[in-house]
Amino acid sequence: MRGKEGLLSLAQGIVHWKPPPSAVDAVRAGLDEDDTNSYCADDGLAALREALTAKIKRENGLANSAIMVTSGSNQAYVNACLCLLDQHDVAIVFCPYYFNHMMALQMVGANVETAAVLDNLQPDLEALAKRLSSSTHAPVKLVTVCNPGNPTGVMVPKASLGTTSEKSHLQRPSIVNILGH
Repeated sequence: MRGKEGLLSLAQGIVHWKPPPSAVDAVRAGLDEDDTNSYCADDGLAALREALTAKIKRENGLANSAIMVTSGSNQAYVNACLCLLDQHDVAIVFCPYYFNHMMALQMVGANVETAAVLDNLQPDLEALAKRLSSSTHAPVKLVTVCNPGNPTGVMVPKASLGTTSEKSHLQRPSIVNILGH
């Protein structure tokens, strides 16, 4: 696409650099551990979940939280959809959306609506707020925000992430914010 103007690549983003040496050393050391090649529960290793629960209570002041650790964001997203949605619930994704998000929503039988984006590929928050407060359409149960956007790479500013649900006068939908996808 070099030298082309007016085009936007929606190719999958793949990193082209090695992990830090400390991460490589940790992987090497972990290969000798008995449970490295074992399956675990869908919600992750109990010891890791307990440590994260203590961390978010201590550092973030969040108590009575449930922690799930997955092997990747695709599994986390599927698990969130399975927990939050029933068949025919309305879920919103922004165009262009990550295809695995659409597959997960279809798998649970959600009614998927696509939300518009502005020319700069930022979510159209006014249109979303209008849809969330609509009394003529089925209520929205889930809004997916992929940040940075996949496949676009566009970052939604932190200040924008809470504004739409604050403007909605109806019950707030679940917002699934996939970071670093």
